[in-house]
Amino acid sequence: MDSIEEKKVSKELRITSACMRMQTFHVIIGQNSEHGDLKYMHELGIVTYVARQVDEVAAENKIEEIAEVVIEIGEVSGIVPEFLTDAWDYFRKNYPVLAHSKLRCEMIKAFTFCDDCQKTYPTVQYGKTCPYCGGGNTWLLVGRECNIKEILVPDDEEDDT
Repeated sequence: MDSIEEKKVSKELRITSACMRMQTFHVIIGQNSEHGDLKYMHELGIVTYVARQVDEVAAENKIEEIAEVVIEIGEVSGIVPEFLTDAWDYFRKNYPVLAHSKLRCEMIKAFTFCDDCQKTYPTVQYGKTCPYCGGGNTWLLVGRECNIKEILVPDDEEDDT
């Protein structure tokens, strides 16, 4: 019988902005009734890529069913978690191993580094201007990522009581 460690398969995959541009496509998801223009999303492209990667990991590890996939999303990545889970619910049916799986999104807080004063600060709260020195010589340290954090399999151990 497999141990818990063997059942929990982890693979981290960093989707850089360049990779996202290559792997991502836009899908028309309907009319925005308030403005009359079309809404587009790149979340289906991300889900497609993640589903393929998880399917490959499952096949490599002879796993027949995935219970949950945990994704880390950067706070300023532009990815809308609700769109991602909606796309997952639609697309997972294309892969038997993912058919009953759940997608859980965890946010990674965005932090910016200031080259002038060598300090780090919360990006969303202060933007590109350093709150410590007022300098603009800053760059995003973390917060645009999209990582596959965990791939979890169902707990198939039965209670023997």
